[in-house]
Amino acid sequence: MLKRLLFTVFLFFTICIFILVLLLFYWRIVQKNPTDNQILFLGILFPFGFSLLCSIGYFLKKGTVEKTEKKVNHDHIQQENEEIKSIKNEKAEAKIQIVKLYSPQLNSSLGHNGEIILKENNQPIPIFDTDLFEKTKLAIFSSKIQDLKVDENDQKYNKSHRIKAMIKKELIQQKPVLEKIALHFMLAEKYYRTALNHQYRIHPKWKDMDFTESTSEIIEDSPVDLKRLDIHIILSDKIKESLQEHDISKWILSYLDQVGIIEEQVKIFYLYQSQQVAYEYFLNIIKSANNEQSKIDIVIFADSGLDVEELKYIINFIDNKYAPCEFSGSLFLIANQVDILDMNYFKKITFAKNNLYESFTQLNLLKIEQYNDLTPFFHLINQPPDMSKENFLEQYFAFVPIQTNHLLNFDYSLGDTKTLQLLYQFMFGVFIEDKVTMHFDQHHDDEITVIGMS
Repeated sequence: MLKRLLFTVFLFFTICIFILVLLLFYWRIVQKNPTDNQILFLGILFPFGFSLLCSIGYFLKKGTVEKTEKKVNHDHIQQENEEIKSIKNEKAEAKIQIVKLYSPQLNSSLGHNGEIILKENNQPIPIFDTDLFEKTKLAIFSSKIQDLKVDENDQKYNKSHRIKAMIKKELIQQKPVLEKIALHFMLAEKYYRTALNHQYRIHPKWKDMDFTESTSEIIEDSPVDLKRLDIHIILSDKIKESLQEHDISKWILSYLDQVGIIEEQVKIFYLYQSQQVAYEYFLNIIKSANNEQSKIDIVIFADSGLDVEELKYIINFIDNKYAPCEFSGSLFLIANQVDILDMNYFKKITFAKNNLYESFTQLNLLKIEQYNDLTPFFHLINQPPDMSKENFLEQYFAFVPIQTNHLLNFDYSLGDTKTLQLLYQFMFGVFIEDKVTMHFDQHHDDEITVIGMS
């Protein structure tokens, strides 16, 4: 209030002086002697009234601006508080995330699924490849999938053709699961009578199904309204230019149609990335499975280093000891609250994202019997390459008695094909019984993710 009064007095005297100076100059120029009334009115009353009007206008405008700013600031602060509260709630909820995993598959030169783990314990190495020797006249040691069936019109030792064959193999192996998903989709369409109901009525797989039957009989066992199958195909960035996506997608949609899933319920995504980005994308797919409970995700990954032209160049000009390999894998992911009809999940994946001690506490990993055993049990994914195992354990796991002999290693058969190595290692954690699987993110130490499987 005092500031406003002082400002009004200052404004009054300033205007008075300014007007008096103007009047004096004017009267002097026109050579006029003003009367006392003119001096009183023009020199005092007029400046006072003018300054009073200016002050009132100024303070009214300032008051309006201040009121508006206060409202904006209040709304902004309230919005920030709500956002902070929302973020805190999301973080609290995100500390533990559980996703159901169905039908994991892993194929490599060592065989299929658990068979690979048994052979990895013997620390296998790549073997001399007679087929590649005949084609390249080079002594190449490789690790390849022996029963991989490449299409007749494709080249047997072309990387993109072999990867296409591996993608097909993964889906063919998953046929029993895909048929159950197709049945679930069909029953959901029959029960909820959505826009795709007609598509299922005329589909060859379901044409004999009675869609006019009353749904009241299955109210108690009504299927979850699953609407979509998202297929994520994760590949090395080195294959992007040569892979024929259109042909693969066309085959996938045709194959799914044969098992009873119509095209409108399928989305196919291709990702070509480096090792770290591909693995982070894979983890994000898993963690986001709970965000949308009306879909199923299937992740397929495949990589191969068996390419005649590429191997000739690498071995002749870069590394004559280069050992190519190939592998592929797949798994289904679905929200923890959702069940697929007539199917049991293989395992539950639990993510605890916080500091390591809290994560181990949440997953009940602080006191387990394996710490007292010399047998390897701790499956560590993505260990920083510039740090020894001893220093790594001392820096990050001092709160639990983990020793270097506790660490599992499952990448002997990978040779020099490393782009999707972390996905390959993750799948080992799926098949290992009574072990601990952990992902360590070396780029964000404050966002370490511990993955538990049960």
